[in-house]
Amino acid sequence: MAAAKNEALTMKQQIDKLTSEKEQLSVQFRQKLQTAEQDIRVERDTYAASRAGLDQMRSETEQRFHEETMQRMELEKELQLQQSMKAELEVAMKLLEKEARSKEDSCASLRQQVADLKATNSQMFNKLQEHEASLRHKNDLLARLEQKTQQMAETINELEQAALANEDGKKAAEETSLKLGQMVAEKETQNSHLEAQLQIERDNREQLTSTLQQEKELVIRLQKETSEFAKLKEEHQKLRHEHDAQHDVAREQERALEELGLQLRESKLRQEDLREASQQLKEAQWADDKTVVGCQRCEKDFNVARRKHHCRHCGKIFCNECSDNKMPLAGFAKPVRVCDVCHVLLLHRYSAK
Repeated sequence: MAAAKNEALTMKQQIDKLTSEKEQLSVQFRQKLQTAEQDIRVERDTYAASRAGLDQMRSETEQRFHEETMQRMELEKELQLQQSMKAELEVAMKLLEKEARSKEDSCASLRQQVADLKATNSQMFNKLQEHEASLRHKNDLLARLEQKTQQMAETINELEQAALANEDGKKAAEETSLKLGQMVAEKETQNSHLEAQLQIERDNREQLTSTLQQEKELVIRLQKETSEFAKLKEEHQKLRHEHDAQHDVAREQERALEELGLQLRESKLRQEDLREASQQLKEAQWADDKTVVGCQRCEKDFNVARRKHHCRHCGKIFCNECSDNKMPLAGFAKPVRVCDVCHVLLLHRYSAK
């Protein structure tokens, strides 16, 4: 019984001890549970905050991915546009070269026509001078012939008066022969002499008449030549008008040549611009977004606030502050983004042109 009591006491003590340990363990468990609950609440709040940040970062990342995708699509479209523009530029350059060759051929033909017109005008001018000289010579001859005709008319009048006087003398001689029979032989001799003189005078008159006829024919021929000269003068006026018209045409052709020269210069400048643009497109290398982590001018790192931007001229990547410029470039329908260095270079090039 005593042993049983001792065992019971021992067991009771053990039970009390276990009960106290149990209470201590329950208190420690409650403390640990409270601590764990507080840690869980803190972790839950931290998780909620981190999840909100992650959701925000995810939305920003998705938005950025969407923007990058749109930019990539735009870049692909621009690349296709550049390729099509490059093909169009090559076709345009070929057409411009062909047009330049045709314009050079037309310029050469126009120069040859102008030279032919100048030679024709010089020949016409020489022919006109020759006609004017021959006209002056014929006018002099006509004046001399008229003077000679007047002299011959005066001589014929004098001969006619002399013939009338001879006839009067003959009548007087016949009357005298009736009265003076003794002087018949002398009078007959004188009469024969006078008849001989009269025959000579008649021959001279006939000769003068034939000469006058020839002079009249010469006058008629000169009048015909004068009419021909008038026709030549009209032809000369027509030729002069034609010469003036051809001279005006030559001036217009020279103006056309000058305009063609200006167009050729402009086309050559355009070809040089296109060649420079194509050379720049060939030389420009598009920088990869994955390999570049900072601005290639100010060397600041890229992040969510500081985004990447490509320069459309050199292809490098810059921040917004170092590439906040827009310039017109070949192959683009509107002004595009360029960096500060390319902006200064393009301004200098355009001002030089």
